[in-house]
Amino acid sequence: MLRPYMARHGTEVDKKVQEVRARAWDFALYYWQNCTELGQSKFLELLQYLAGQSSSFKHGKQKNDEQKPNIPPLSGKSKKSSAVESPNSKCFQF
Repeated sequence: MLRPYMARHGTEVDKKVQEVRARAWDFALYYWQNCTELGQSKFLELLQYLAGQSSSFKHGKQKNDEQKPNIPPLSGKSKKSSAVESPNSKCFQF
């Protein structure tokens, strides 16, 4: 049943199949190239972001080390705190 049709149109069918394969291959390569370019640019943006975070973290840590707040030590009681004690203050003595 298909033999007479394929005998007459076999070359046309083969030609169309090859055209579809070539188009599909071109389509796949086009999207592969676009995806790799996008992936590469996003990866480089990520590296730049991480490098910026690393340098700001280092600079931020140096600033914190330079600017230590004046907090009295916890081990000793000051004269002001001995005059007025809260009921919970004895729970946290070290």
